Amino acid sequence: MRSVALAAYLHDVGRSALLAGDVRDHGALSALILAAEGLAECAEPARRHPVYAVLDPATAPRTLAERIVHYADRRGGMTVLPLDERISETAQRHPRYAESIERSRPLARAMERELCERLRFKPEDLAREVAERWP
Repeated sequence: MRSVALAAYLHDVGRSALLAGDVRDHGALSALILAAEGLAECAEPARRHPVYAVLDPATAPRTLAERIVHYADRRGGMTVLPLDERISETAQRHPRYAESIERSRPLARAMERELCERLRFKPEDLAREVAERWP
């Protein structure tokens, strides 16, 4: 699980200002950087984390680790937000991709149900669980 936490922390490294002007997807860039830095186990979760990744079978999260990183990004930011609030906020920040982000909403909800069932707590309890485990 250490590699999952590390991937969750580093999944946006492909957004670095050092890569400004590179037209490749930031998830793909993150995967390349992580693999080059010897963190191969973090590469696929990072590559498959973008909100729109679930819309394409070629990039949709497949493994549990990939799903956890993808879901963490749907709930995360500076604070843990409810899934629908975070998706709406992301669509507002990226109006160019709002339609794709909205199409990903039901898939994100299904992933949330699956993961929370495995974790044995409700989605609305995630913020409390995180605060208790990582104060």
